[in-house]
Amino acid sequence: MIICYVNNFINVFGNIYNPGIQADMKDYQQWKTGERIDGMFGVLGIIGTVIGFGTGYVLPALYKMCGLNTDYDVLYNADIRNNIFRMLIISSIIGAVLNCIPFLFYDLTEDKHRGMIKVIRLRAALDDYRTGSVDREELRDCAQIIRTAEELSGIGKQSVPKKPHIKKPKKGYPETEFEKYREEIANYKKQKKEIRVQNREAASSNIVREEISKFSTERYKAMLNEAEYISSLGIDGIMNIDVSEYSKKIRNIDKKSKCGSEMRSDLNELRRSVKTAQRLAKKYYPSGITEPDENRLKTLINQAENYNNLDSFLAYCDKIDESDLVNA
Repeated sequence: MIICYVNNFINVFGNIYNPGIQADMKDYQQWKTGERIDGMFGVLGIIGTVIGFGTGYVLPALYKMCGLNTDYDVLYNADIRNNIFRMLIISSIIGAVLNCIPFLFYDLTEDKHRGMIKVIRLRAALDDYRTGSVDREELRDCAQIIRTAEELSGIGKQSVPKKPHIKKPKKGYPETEFEKYREEIANYKKQKKEIRVQNREAASSNIVREEISKFSTERYKAMLNEAEYISSLGIDGIMNIDVSEYSKKIRNIDKKSKCGSEMRSDLNELRRSVKTAQRLAKKYYPSGITEPDENRLKTLINQAENYNNLDSFLAYCDKIDESDLVNA
C-alpha cells in the first residue's frame, strides 16, 4: 500500500513535466529540421495503439508459463500463486526501468532550449523579411539577439561568488552601520543575479553563433557543394546521378569525429532523397521532366487577378482547360 501511494504521488508530477517535455521536443524538432511536427503526435498515438495490440499478449503468455491457463482454481495452489505474484513484481520492475531509460538521455537544458528559440526566431524573421512581411520591432529584437551573441563570444561560464562574510551589526549600533550592511547584502545579491543572467545568455548565445556561422564550417560547405552540383544538372539531371557515388563518399569520411559523423549522416539522408526522387520521377514522368511554360503561368495569373469576387473567379475556372489549371 505504501508503494502504491508513492507511485500515485509521483505520477501526479507527470501532469507537469509531460506537457513541458512534449513542447520542448517540438521546438527541438523545428530547430533541428526546420519542420514542426505537432500534427504527427496524433499519428504516433495510432502507432502506439498498434504496438499495444502486440504487447497485450505478453502478460497472458507469462501467466501461461506460470501454470495459469483457463482453470483459475490453480490460484488456490500457493506455489503457483506465489510464482505469479513474483512474476508480476519482476515484470513491473523491468517495465519501470525501461520507462526510466529515455529520461536518462534527456539532455535538453533550459539554456539550450532558450538558444534554440532564439535561432527559430531568427529564421522566421529572415523568412518574413524576404517576403516583406516582417515588422521593425521583430527585426530590432533579432538584431539585438545577434549583437548579444557577438558580445558574449569567448566568454565562458562565470563562477558565482560565495557569499562574503558580512557581519551584521548588533542592536544599538548606529543606523549607518545597518544601512552599510544592507547595502553590502544588496550588492552581493545583485552581482550574483547578473552573473547568472550572463551565464544563461552566454550558453544560449553559443547556439546563436553556431547558427550564424554554420555555412563557414566544413559540414555545411559540403552540403552546399552537393546542392550546387545537383542544381547545376538542370531539371532532368536528378535522373543522371549515380547513387553509388554517395556510398563511396560516406566510406571515405572519418566517422570517429563529430563533424565526420554528421557529414556521413547528411550524405546518407541525401542518398535516400535522391533515390526517392528518381523512383518518383520514373513513375510520374516516364518521358522525362519538362519545365512548365512561365508565359502560360503568368497569363493565367493575370487573367485570374482581373476578377474581384469569388463567383466570377469560379466561373472563370470552369471555362479554362484542366491542363492549364494543373500547370498553374
